[in-house]
Amino acid sequence: SSDSWEIEWEWWTLSCSNVTNVYCQGDAATYRISFVLSLFFLFQIPFSCCGTMVHRGFWGIKILLFLVGIVGSLFIPNSVFNDHGYAWAARFVSAFYLIFQVILLIGFAYDWNDQWVARADRNIGTIAETGWLGAVLLCSAVIYAFAIAGMVFMYQDYRSCALGKSISTWSFLAAILMTLLSVFRERFGDEPGALLPAAVVS
Repeated sequence: SSDSWEIEWEWWTLSCSNVTNVYCQGDAATYRISFVLSLFFLFQIPFSCCGTMVHRGFWGIKILLFLVGIVGSLFIPNSVFNDHGYAWAARFVSAFYLIFQVILLIGFAYDWNDQWVARADRNIGTIAETGWLGAVLLCSAVIYAFAIAGMVFMYQDYRSCALGKSISTWSFLAAILMTLLSVFRERFGDEPGALLPAAVVS
């Protein structure tokens, strides 16, 4: 039965009630993996600032350290990861992580767009120009299709929640606004408009 897979170590069930024991252990497992991943990447930051060797290499050692961290985290009491410990801190730190992630995503999208447009510019008047620009439009359309599907899913999944519908609506309006600003940004500055970055961010 599924009960045979439950972990019954005392420190694993600490702060868990008998009613919610399985769910509590599941949350604790998620927090442990998140905690080890946070330490794993924080450990690499100072070395990566000095060069790319540690970031791109030493995968055998890094994977071993990660697995050791996962096993070691199993011996940490659940009280360390509850709403008064790691989970509480992660709520605030995750906001900065998401902002940083969006900045990286925007940079990636503009690099992608610039490379493909540059290839089209090198082949002006040929079928290659049409192909590269068509690829930009096709990728943008596919990404927007996934974004719209995601919006529809959120409206259906959170239709009984006023806050959820409000957030979905603001996200949809923000996507439209960012698309317009990105496509027509040459009217506000010297940079030409770009559809692909707006699609990626949406």
